[in-house]
Amino acid sequence: MTDTSNLTTELDKAQKEPESKREEYFKSLQNFITATIRSVGNVLIWCILGLLVMYICKITQANILPADISCYPYTDKVTTIDIINTYIFPNSMFSKDRKAVTLKFPDPSNRFLDPFIKSLREYKTSKESSYIGQFFVAVIEPIIATNFGWYNTIYPFLNSLPDPVLVILGPILGIGIFIGISSITSFYFAWYWFSNLSWFLKENIAFTTGDDGKVTYADTPDWQYVRWSPVKEDEPKKSRWFTYVVRVMQIVFVALGFLTLFASQGIFLFCATINVLCILLFLTYKIKLNDNPSSFTNLFPYFFQYNKLIIMSLFCLAVVSNAYTYLGTTSAIFAVLTILAIYYFKIIEMFVPVKLSNDIRVPVTISTDIAKKNCGTTEKGIEKGYNIIPTSGGAVSTIQTPSPIQTPSPPLTPSPIQSPPQMQTPSPTQPVTTGGGKKININSSNLMKELYKFNKKYGKFLMQ
Repeated sequence: MTDTSNLTTELDKAQKEPESKREEYFKSLQNFITATIRSVGNVLIWCILGLLVMYICKITQANILPADISCYPYTDKVTTIDIINTYIFPNSMFSKDRKAVTLKFPDPSNRFLDPFIKSLREYKTSKESSYIGQFFVAVIEPIIATNFGWYNTIYPFLNSLPDPVLVILGPILGIGIFIGISSITSFYFAWYWFSNLSWFLKENIAFTTGDDGKVTYADTPDWQYVRWSPVKEDEPKKSRWFTYVVRVMQIVFVALGFLTLFASQGIFLFCATINVLCILLFLTYKIKLNDNPSSFTNLFPYFFQYNKLIIMSLFCLAVVSNAYTYLGTTSAIFAVLTILAIYYFKIIEMFVPVKLSNDIRVPVTISTDIAKKNCGTTEKGIEKGYNIIPTSGGAVSTIQTPSPIQTPSPPLTPSPIQSPPQMQTPSPTQPVTTGGGKKININSSNLMKELYKFNKKYGKFLMQ
């Protein structure tokens, strides 16, 4: 009786084992599919972050971020800036003829940022401003400028890296820089907070009191420190100790509030929020791709087009890893063989290079030089704001001296032009004999044209 019972139990167990293995396999397959879909999302997020890092590199090279608190829009000084071409999605650095998509920021002003900064500037000179408002403006303004300044300092180094490195490591570097800038800005925030607490001891004395007791403030405020005795000599002598004590108590309260927020990581979160807003503002600048008005979203198709091999390699690595994790070694090997078959036989155009007919890149001279920006003074007859100087090419050079490897653009103002190295400077009115014995009359009207011909013919030899 016992043997019969054991035999029945073993038969039932044998019948259940295939069903259990089948269920386990389908569960593993389901996990593999779920992980693969998640990997697709991760690769897309990785690509977006990589493109964002590349874009920030170009916007810092254009040098249009308001990082100088002594210039416009923080002040009414005229800011002169060179508008240059930056280059994105270039071909291989080992290519004989370099090509890339030109990315230009034609307008240094920002429709969201500039009005906000100008409103802060106008508030500082407003007769209706208060000492508390002046304190917060004195803290916020330098924080914004400092944040942009750190981007202008760090990202030019990333801009010198090849694009494949930015696609692969850009998100990691970008997140690290984001955390670093947020942390550094927190300490700057603490400095600006405590160094401006003296505003709580100031008051606007630019006012008059009428016979009816009504106070009228002047158009321009005059901030002076609160004193124990009245500032104006003609006023009756009365003590100001109560106002002074209240202001000191406000300083203590504000200082303790900051220390509480700093200890609870509130200041870091606030600075990280400012950092996120600054990055979002990067995306609102006007751009041109190959001199065509575009936006940041227009960069996505070109990013996937010119970095297809790297992106698909990251995706295939994720697929093989998921196959090994959830389905075992055999499935991982089969996944590798499938990917190799797709690559060599081009079954799917996931690894096929960009076709020439779809390539919008143009021949360029790659340069990572930063655009020049100068902050002048307010002059009569000049509109307050930006004084834009358009230049050609990516290398920043003075308008008077074009680079020998670039197509020179006509100068905006008459200025002397230097000849390329190892060449004798001809007189503008004397004929010049070239190597072929052909005489060319160079004067002020065709000087730029002849320099362009010379650059096209001999420029590649001068740069060797």
